[in-house]
Amino acid sequence: MPCLPHFKSPRAFTLIELLVVIAIIAILISIILPAMARSKTAARLVKCASNLGQVGIASTSYLNDNKGSYAIHSNWGNLIGPKGTRLTYDESPGTGWEGEETAAGKPLKIRSLNRYLDQRSIVKCPDDRGDYLQAGVKNCYDAYGTSYLPSWNYENFATAHTSATNANKNYRPMKDFDPRGPQSSKMVMSEWVWHGNRPLTQYQNLWHNIQSLRQYNILFGDGHASFFTFPREIEKWLDPAAAAPDPARGWW
Repeated sequence: MPCLPHFKSPRAFTLIELLVVIAIIAILISIILPAMARSKTAARLVKCASNLGQVGIASTSYLNDNKGSYAIHSNWGNLIGPKGTRLTYDESPGTGWEGEETAAGKPLKIRSLNRYLDQRSIVKCPDDRGDYLQAGVKNCYDAYGTSYLPSWNYENFATAHTSATNANKNYRPMKDFDPRGPQSSKMVMSEWVWHGNRPLTQYQNLWHNIQSLRQYNILFGDGHASFFTFPREIEKWLDPAAAAPDPARGWW
């Protein structure tokens, strides 16, 4: 009877070899996951800056159509975007996007810059975490119709206003030329929580912030948007008397 060929059975991994493989995989995962998280954060940061850049184009169009004057609107939250779920920074019965209606079926007043925007999603920051100063606001876009806060009416935190109510001579909209400084450093708008009275110890105030720095995307008067680091001293500058606008700081 012929002999059958003899095959060696494959050698199994030892316990030590398996543990080494598992350890290597764990190390690779620990390296890859943070890198992926940083990549996603960077992508959201870029998307937010892109949104503000498109708002900058809309703002320039408004300036061109209004003799170089910034927009008129009645409150912090009703310059751009659709109607929010709250009227905290709006006027009654609310303002919003073209085609939106009141509960009674009447057209809402269209927000000043909306006519120059293609999509309402442009005013939604992907890292919008809400407003610490208002209870229950987990997303500014949902609550107010926008993730972005304009420099409106007041000159707190060493920042000159651009848009205004036009209610009196002290708070008329700024022109696209101002002797105090260049438009390239004039802050027109930023992420909603940039104001220095929102503490960095609160999660809601950390949108793209790195290492708890006071960093937010800013739209400047010349239309460009950038990720800007405010000095921590701004937290003491709520009162306009504490610090006047100064282009030397990088914004005004």
